[in-house]
Amino acid sequence: MLLQDLSGKDQEKVAEVSRVRVELQGYIGQLEAERTAQEGLKAKISALEREMKVLTNNHREVLLDKESERSSMLEKLRLKEVEIMRMKEDEAQRASYLHSAILTYVQGSPLEQYSGPKK
Repeated sequence: MLLQDLSGKDQEKVAEVSRVRVELQGYIGQLEAERTAQEGLKAKISALEREMKVLTNNHREVLLDKESERSSMLEKLRLKEVEIMRMKEDEAQRASYLHSAILTYVQGSPLEQYSGPKK
């Protein structure tokens, strides 16, 4: 009877150990699956961080190019404005010369001499 009780208790222990072992194997499987999923997520995060870094660098280069282009266009605009101002000054100078020439011609014309003194 004692041997049977001991044998029964041993069988209960073996059964309990087996049940706990199966339960632990299940937990281990779940943990390994979670670890694998986390490793996959970490790899995705790393890939996205690299992609974001590349995009940021490209964006920075585009901004620098656009700023350079803007500066170049502003300089061209400034030069055109200077040219327009010079042309306006030349035009005003020519108009002044023409005005002076016309006045000189009119004042020196024979009509002016024959019209007599103005009252």
